[in-house]
Amino acid sequence: MYGIKKYHFDLHISKDELMRVYTGSAQVLVVRTYEGVTLQLDANHLRQFTTMQGIFGKFVLTVNAENKFISLKQVA
Repeated sequence: MYGIKKYHFDLHISKDELMRVYTGSAQVLVVRTYEGVTLQLDANHLRQFTTMQGIFGKFVLTVNAENKFISLKQVA
C-alpha cells in the first residue's frame, strides 16, 4: 500500500511504570525508533503486550500516510 510506514523500537517498561498507565496518569508513551524518529503512542495499544513483569521486547508500529495507527506487533 502507498504511504504505509513502519517504525521499529524497543520497550522496557517495568510493572511499576505500567501502573501509571492503568491508573490513568500516563496516556501517551513517547518512544525513539531505530530510524531516529520520536513517536507518541497511545498507551492503550500496549495492553495486549502486558505481562506481570511489565512490557519488554522489540516492536513494529505500522501507520498510514497520515500517521494514523494501523497496527503494533511484538517481533521479539
